[in-house]
Amino acid sequence: MAPPMSASAFLRALKAEGLTVVEVGDWRDHNRNHKGPWGPVHGVMIHHTVTKGSARTVDICRNGYEGLPGPSATASSPRTAGSTSSATAGPTTRGSATTTCSAR
Repeated sequence: MAPPMSASAFLRALKAEGLTVVEVGDWRDHNRNHKGPWGPVHGVMIHHTVTKGSARTVDICRNGYEGLPGPSATASSPRTAGSTSSATAGPTTRGSATTTCSAR
């Protein structure tokens, strides 16, 4: 299994694929590491738009909601094609994570 990508490497990879990336808050340090060790990394969690409005989707993926603390995804795909936003770097609530993002 390959070691997790750094935040910078993940960002470069997204941009190299032609995506417009919106970095949200302190995404490079926003994670669930306080829950204990994690790994090995098996993949990243990417959410589709699940709410009305991109800002609310980013907020849910980044901060979670009552009963499901955030971040819940590494990245989220908005309804606008070719765009993603940075939300987290590290473990998420729903799955393993490398260093990464969430949508807008």
